[in-house]
Amino acid sequence: MPGMKDRRGEKINHCSHCVKKFSTASALKRHLLERHRHSSENQYVCTQCGKGFTSQRNLTAHEKIHTDKKAHVCDLCGKSFRRREKLQNHQRIHTGEKPYGCDHCGQRFARLDALKVHEKLHTGEQSYQCSTCDKRFTHLSSWKRHEVTHTGVKTHACAHCEQSFASAGELIIHTRVHTGVTPYHCTHCGKGFKQKSNLETHLRSHRGEKSHYCTECGTVFSSSHSLTQHMRTHTGEKPYHCDECDYSCATLGSLRSHKKTHTGERPYHCTECDKSFSLPQTLRVHKRLHTGEKPYQCSECGKWFRQSGNLGLHMKTHTKSLEK
Repeated sequence: MPGMKDRRGEKINHCSHCVKKFSTASALKRHLLERHRHSSENQYVCTQCGKGFTSQRNLTAHEKIHTDKKAHVCDLCGKSFRRREKLQNHQRIHTGEKPYGCDHCGQRFARLDALKVHEKLHTGEQSYQCSTCDKRFTHLSSWKRHEVTHTGVKTHACAHCEQSFASAGELIIHTRVHTGVTPYHCTHCGKGFKQKSNLETHLRSHRGEKSHYCTECGTVFSSSHSLTQHMRTHTGEKPYHCDECDYSCATLGSLRSHKKTHTGERPYHCTECDKSFSLPQTLRVHKRLHTGEKPYQCSECGKWFRQSGNLGLHMKTHTKSLEK
């Protein structure tokens, strides 16, 4: 941009914050950013919403929000983004790049915001508080899911069974029970998982990370959630109650499984025969009839069993013989 001078050739680009003058507008802008950065934050203003920016480039990127223009396109999947940084973050899904590492445990992330959320697990920070019961959460998504539990509204219905969910995310995860889809795979052993959090917990077993200790018996766990559930074996706490009967249990998963006994729901089908089951673990045990698998072995006589309960009953025959 050419400089502006009066008839006598004097500099007429005045700084509005000090007495300095400049022969070019670009020199004035540079001075504003270097010396009066705070005062010049709103130098470039959006005519649509009035938001101010420190550079024309940032203003131009912002204005695309109002025009809904997504100029940055991923050449691998075709997804488009308004900002180049968003595209770069997205492309790491394809490349697997994780440039942000946690200083506490070494876990790596593709996005800086994901790292910041993860670090709260180490610091114990819980920024989100429920307005109804005052319970606090580390993640915004966890807080939102919890808030819905007070309303009781479940608008997302499963097309395969009668269950409904408060959020679309919960429905997507639940549907994988019926479809068998495991989109998250371990790069070390190939094991698949229905939820990303389960994969992250599993990966700790390969890294040897077990940082959550039980103060009662010394057992070590990979996640705080697993430790919390384990502690209930010592305290006898059963915080989940069935609203149909007097049944109480230690985990939410056990309660959900129990409720199916009231509805008669049997969403787990055997592919070898026509039998259906209420619980996935019951189906797994049943399948051993077809495969012949017997994973539980008696340490005394070497006999194999399909179910751990049958092994337990069998072991008593050895203890009775010793008593005699």
